[in-house]
Amino acid sequence: MRDEPRLAKRHCAASSLPRRHRRAECSRSRAPASTLATPACGPAPAEIEPATTQDFFRFLLRWQHVHPGTQLHGAQGLSEIVGQLQGFQCAAASWESDVLAVRLARYDRTLLDQLCFSGEIAGAASGCG
Repeated sequence: MRDEPRLAKRHCAASSLPRRHRRAECSRSRAPASTLATPACGPAPAEIEPATTQDFFRFLLRWQHVHPGTQLHGAQGLSEIVGQLQGFQCAAASWESDVLAVRLARYDRTLLDQLCFSGEIAGAASGCG
């Protein structure tokens, strides 16, 4: 794909851009970058550009393993997917067919049972209201 090199760029939420711009400006003007870095964000980059909606969705589809060719495999892949989706809420009936099956190549519902029975993953339902 011609846009592949652009996907290597770092992405961040638009709401965090003003803070990151302030950090970048501060680091250029007076303070060493190391004093502005946080473990989660790393050093403040010199320039930050917001991603286009198209680039952001392309990134999300790959990061969520939904884009063809990015699906994970086996019990380890399913465990990683469940970990990534921790806290995500959707209808119970759609978890296997709409959420897990599109992220795991050759999804087999017995893999989910194995991970639950082994204690590696657990689920809890939250009520409405």
